[in-house]
Amino acid sequence: MGSAARPSQAGGLPRAGDAAESGAVGAQPGAGLCESCEHARCVRSARGSSFWLCGLHERDARFAKYPPLPVHTCAGHAPKAVTTVTNPEPEKTP
Repeated sequence: MGSAARPSQAGGLPRAGDAAESGAVGAQPGAGLCESCEHARCVRSARGSSFWLCGLHERDARFAKYPPLPVHTCAGHAPKAVTTVTNPEPEKTP
């Protein structure tokens, strides 16, 4: 028996089973969008398991506190700011 396709949750929020059924191509491995999201952080348990905590859950209950992974689509995804550090050439002393 195959599983029937389910409609997406309103707002494009992640829901249990969506990742396995979507078959999305090009998403990041592991946590998917959470790995590059400003709102997410990886939490490690004392037993060595890791979970991705969604910070949007504190302000909006539509977002799962610990979304099922990998997340391929999310209405709240905000890419992390990329900081470029450059090393200027040292000043030459006379």
